Amino acid sequence: YNQTHPDFPLESDVIEQYVPRYLIYCVIWCFSGDGKMKYREDLGDFIRSTTTIPLPSGNIPIIDYEVTIQGEWSLWTNGVPKVEVETHKVGSPDIVVPTLDTVRHESLLYTWLAEHKPMVLCGPPGSGKTMTLFAALRALPDFEVVGLNFSSATTPELLLKTFDHYCEYRRTPNGVVMSPVQLGKWLVLFCDEINLPDLDKYGTQRVISFLRQIVEHGGFYRTSDHTWITLERVQFVGACNPPTDPGRKPLSHRFLRHVPVIYVDYPGPASLSQI
Repeated sequence: YNQTHPDFPLESDVIEQYVPRYLIYCVIWCFSGDGKMKYREDLGDFIRSTTTIPLPSGNIPIIDYEVTIQGEWSLWTNGVPKVEVETHKVGSPDIVVPTLDTVRHESLLYTWLAEHKPMVLCGPPGSGKTMTLFAALRALPDFEVVGLNFSSATTPELLLKTFDHYCEYRRTPNGVVMSPVQLGKWLVLFCDEINLPDLDKYGTQRVISFLRQIVEHGGFYRTSDHTWITLERVQFVGACNPPTDPGRKPLSHRFLRHVPVIYVDYPGPASLSQI
């Protein structure tokens, strides 16, 4: 913040106030981000009973607060914009009504997207995973989003064809580099239903292993001439139903160690009343 606002840097006492409160915010999301809202509230209650850091008073769960840059606790509901939906658009599937849940999740997504890290949203069907991700990605100008619908038969060839369509190869002194055609833009591959691909005879989801290799090593070997291709400005995000649903397969831990999983549940009472 001080680097981008050199004329008005934060005072040291504001930083001292901000850091411990933001640490609480991060701890709750770190340990319960992939759990249901009840677990997040329970963790918040546990932290409230053990910490000496100033927390918001009242019975509202800590997860319903954010920390402003001034180091103050602020309710997420204060940041939910009011929208007026025209009557003829009420039935449109593209209408997004901002709620406490969507604003909270989008803020988290912006953090990961700005760091260009892969991530996966998990939740029951109809909970708004895809809608939330696309709304967040459309709001960022330097991202081009490509949606890929995975199925039980999806293989790495789908990703390779997508790369060929949206990217170009360049020979550099450091080898062959593949980057998006549009200069300065990041290509975001949105892999919907990412846990649907079938396992092969070795118990591996090939397309997931391919994604893991790209995340770990930043590239792949081209099959035509066995040349190593380094990827630039390419990012992955995914969405899936819980692995307990029919037809789903648990993603490998080798892949998940690189990818934070955020659980998106059905809207809560506050969000439903807002809608």
